[in-house]
Amino acid sequence: MFARRTSIVILRRTRVGEDCPINGRESVESRRGGWSARRAKVASLAAIAAAALAVAACSSSSSSSASPAAAAATATASASSGASSATGASGASSTATGSPIDVGLVTSLTSTTLAPYPQVAVAQKAAIAYINSTGGINGHPLVANQCDDQDQANVAASCAAAAVRSGDVAIVGGTEVFPGFFSTINAAKLTFTGGLGLIPQELSSPVSFPVTSVAAGWYFGSGALAVKLGAKKVTIVQCSIPACEGTAQESAAALKIAGDSTPPQYVTFQLGQAISATDAQQVIKQNPDAVLIAAPGPYPQQMMTALRQAGYTGKIINNIGSFDPQAIKTVGNSIADGTYVVSTLYLPTETNIPAVSLYNTWMNKTDPSAQKDELSLLEWTAMLDFADITKTLPTVTRASVLQAYQTLKTPVNVGTSAPFAVVGSPSPLSTAPQLHSTDVMYSEIENGQYKPLGGFVDPFVPSGS
Repeated sequence: MFARRTSIVILRRTRVGEDCPINGRESVESRRGGWSARRAKVASLAAIAAAALAVAACSSSSSSSASPAAAAATATASASSGASSATGASGASSTATGSPIDVGLVTSLTSTTLAPYPQVAVAQKAAIAYINSTGGINGHPLVANQCDDQDQANVAASCAAAAVRSGDVAIVGGTEVFPGFFSTINAAKLTFTGGLGLIPQELSSPVSFPVTSVAAGWYFGSGALAVKLGAKKVTIVQCSIPACEGTAQESAAALKIAGDSTPPQYVTFQLGQAISATDAQQVIKQNPDAVLIAAPGPYPQQMMTALRQAGYTGKIINNIGSFDPQAIKTVGNSIADGTYVVSTLYLPTETNIPAVSLYNTWMNKTDPSAQKDELSLLEWTAMLDFADITKTLPTVTRASVLQAYQTLKTPVNVGTSAPFAVVGSPSPLSTAPQLHSTDVMYSEIENGQYKPLGGFVDPFVPSGS
């Protein structure tokens, strides 16, 4: 256990390039929290894809709105440099000169019990710099108030309370796994969008709007991809906690939906212990033609390495959160090549796609060292979706933003994901009514690089539907 500590967090609203707080406002929050072991926290998470928080931590129709790529040529402002620290505010403007519009971000930026997500903070700053450089929200610049929840439940609740007290019209982005966070924003009717759908409370909250199929898509996609690749005998590797078992059941459900009549077999390993050759042999003894891994990283990397070293030549399927570009470098091409990943957005490396190239350009302007992965691309996408949605509003307030998301019928398409809409896009899962997007993409790894296997598909429905 880590020692308890008290931290003083300053929430400042400043424009990039200026030192003074907007309207002279500055609030101070004193937060006390205890550091808990990763296993204890994960074990308390419920059901849908909660373990995806760790796997993603190595560092996301009809007529639609225009892609941001078309406006890129008119961008004149430079993005800010450097990622946000524990908390902070960011925003840049060259053509947006009206009163600022505040948005929040709550995620782990400095956790010592779990790898933090600084790339998410960078992506929000990059997106805001780009949006402001092209006119902001009808002439009003965006300002981001980023709060570090330190991977602690009480700090996350404090961050939510601070956002409620502030002028934030929405919280855009964050990998939140604490039910109390959602209780607070639900009561305040404060929109939360751009999350990863890591706990049931996020996917059932009336103010939560994931812009992709999030973690559920990763695990349903893994099962559907196995069938697509012709697998007849599947083994699912899971860790020994309910969260991992929940994600494994999602993959199993997808196998059945996709037409696999043979129930999968399971191999369970102990969370907190490194994957060994013995674990790999348990998998190989089942003689599977495909292995799906439902576990937080670095366990997928360890299992893949152990399987290949033990001579397993069958298919191995991960999600891009657990097997991002850095993970490929970690295990090396000899292990990674020939394996598969599931993503919920276009790949961050697909710079031939104008909208993805735009993301890469502004991430490099903001902080070239920041990880370019599904998490940062998801934040970028959520911010651009937010901009397109709020540009339709005569006045941007907390209430008008929530209503705009609740009634969003015309799909928003910023070019980095499948189009996003709410009305007319019911969730395929009764336990996750806010899951309005269902698309995923499949890729194979060749020469250490992702190779897309086609466009977006829906793993929640039978093939050919």
